[in-house]
Amino acid sequence: MKTKYLRRFKSGLSLGVIVVTAFLLGFEAYTFAVVRGESQTGLPENYGNFERIRNSLTEQGPKDEFSFALVGDTQGTRTFERLCDELRNEPLSFMVILGDFVKTSTRGNHDYFRSRCAKEYRLPFPVFLVAGNRDVVCEEVDYDIDKVSPVDLERMYGPRNFSFEYNGCLFIGLCILPALARPPKVLSFWTQHWPGIVKECKRFLCLLTHRCSGRSARRQAILRMRRLS
Repeated sequence: MKTKYLRRFKSGLSLGVIVVTAFLLGFEAYTFAVVRGESQTGLPENYGNFERIRNSLTEQGPKDEFSFALVGDTQGTRTFERLCDELRNEPLSFMVILGDFVKTSTRGNHDYFRSRCAKEYRLPFPVFLVAGNRDVVCEEVDYDIDKVSPVDLERMYGPRNFSFEYNGCLFIGLCILPALARPPKVLSFWTQHWPGIVKECKRFLCLLTHRCSGRSARRQAILRMRRLS
């Protein structure tokens, strides 16, 4: 009797282990499918600094007046989501996110952000992005295969330094993070636009950068650009 009971118990235990194992494997496969699906979700057609998006604004006809939005540090709990709900119904021409649109520069965080851009952050107008210190690995010593490098960032969102004209105004987005904003790189982009600004007498110039604070190459670059102007 005891032997039969023991065999029956062992058989039931084995079956239980098989069922639990199958459940765990199924759960892992489901989790992998969800994560993989999010990582393959790209940006919406109107997000990023790509040329086609900038040209879509340049090609528009003149307007008597226009409005645009500037936001930054979009990591607050549902804050940016609620803001998008409000801005979705506003007559805005475009929006610029001034950096720190992910918590850290891991690929997983960028995949998650891009998936939300197509859903909760969906907007009807162009959205440009200026890199912040949380969005990209700036120093080579901090680089990790799971983190987004400057090259990765440009592949995902378009050029770090970009510009576009809209309604007689010039907008310039500059990446002035310490390791990525060595004066020659930033100033070369600035100086190639400055002669045109003077020649064509743009009525408005907007320089878009991430928050500049502390003693760093960012402050030096800004000061040198002021001297040029």
